[in-house]
Amino acid sequence: MKIRRATKIEMEKGLVYVAEEDKKIIGYSHGVSFLKKSRKGREKEGKKIDIDVIFVNKEFRGRGIAGKLIEKTLKFAKEKFDKVWVSCPEILKRLNMDSRGRIK
Repeated sequence: MKIRRATKIEMEKGLVYVAEEDKKIIGYSHGVSFLKKSRKGREKEGKKIDIDVIFVNKEFRGRGIAGKLIEKTLKFAKEKFDKVWVSCPEILKRLNMDSRGRIK
């Protein structure tokens, strides 16, 4: 089964990738962006993002859709953000990342 379209939706506070087939959403990934605060409460320079959600509809699992969503999401995040974290347990598990969810 093919994914007809994966649409990147940029938002003020993050990003969403949506996998669609036959005009139905079959999966998505999400990341929320923020400016890190210093210990004194001041915002530090640079944009950061936390990739926190991956979901694929149960009937479409096992077809590589999650992998494609993860790949596109991380590629975009690395290009557009200064620092990338991953807090989604499923992505951490798939990518064998460290416990803090840092992209190596």
